[in-house]
Amino acid sequence: MDTIKLNTIKIFTLFSGYDSQLMGIINAVKNSKKHFDVELVGWSDNDPDVQRIHNLTFPEYADRCYPDVTTIEWKQVPFFDVLFYSSPCQSASRSGRREGFEKDSGTKSSLVWAVEKAIACKRPKWLVLENVEGYLDPQNEKTLIKWARTIASYGYVSFFKVLNSADFGIPQNRSRIFMISMRIDNEKDFTFQWPNTKKLTVKPEGLLEDKVDDKYYLSVEMVNTYIDLLRNASDGYT
Repeated sequence: MDTIKLNTIKIFTLFSGYDSQLMGIINAVKNSKKHFDVELVGWSDNDPDVQRIHNLTFPEYADRCYPDVTTIEWKQVPFFDVLFYSSPCQSASRSGRREGFEKDSGTKSSLVWAVEKAIACKRPKWLVLENVEGYLDPQNEKTLIKWARTIASYGYVSFFKVLNSADFGIPQNRSRIFMISMRIDNEKDFTFQWPNTKKLTVKPEGLLEDKVDDKYYLSVEMVNTYIDLLRNASDGYT
């Protein structure tokens, strides 16, 4: 039998965390009828603890970390097809201080603007942003439009949609905005389709175990320690 030659999808993830983006695309490829391989060209996260988790999850990519997104020399980064950039949400979240993500504002969420250098230099075929619904709030709307126009200036068309994980078979009510940007090289490439929804068949209680090992429980001493720490922290606020 002839060996089937694999086409490799090369990706780069920014603000990677433990890289659920990579997990998702690997899972999608496994369930695809087409023959593809996936390679993580590089990833970025500046939290040492998160880096350790990423290295435990994907040890084969431990040497491909670019910790600080603001100082990456993109000309030295290998080619990649897809750029994932789920930038920090704290400043745009409805649960936070709502400081916004305006360019040069210094907020955590404004780090999204550091992605422009990657787009300008590498011009990958696809860009994928996932973030909180707060991106669509009135105080952030103008900034989001500016970001979309910035991307468009490099030859991309973007598609926006709020998706809820509960609509795709996951027993969690978690709504997030997705912005998919496609590089337009010619008119025939101008196609994109959002995934079909999936009926929810699993309930949260169905994922819970009846018996849980004692090692997963906090001792009374540890609980009291955490309570004391929380009390001391609250006393520090005015």
